[in-house]
Amino acid sequence: MAAAKVALTEKRFDAVLLDYDLEDGKGASLIPTLLALPAPPAVIATSSHDRGNQALVTAGAGAVCSKMRFAEIETILSRVVRPLPPD
Repeated sequence: MAAAKVALTEKRFDAVLLDYDLEDGKGASLIPTLLALPAPPAVIATSSHDRGNQALVTAGAGAVCSKMRFAEIETILSRVVRPLPPD
């Protein structure tokens, strides 16, 4: 999560794939930071377990792509990603 917070200060993202169980915390705690950005990215929950995906959605993730069904990520991205406006 620490590296993600640094990256968010340096670049803009169309989408963020966010796992629930991270080495340095729970992914759900990063969602308020993501949604508060001037151009918030689409947040997609990508946990391997339903409990993690549900926690991410409750925190504000706009879509779910379980790791068990990751082959569907392109379809999900096309549904939720809106191109960022130019700087």
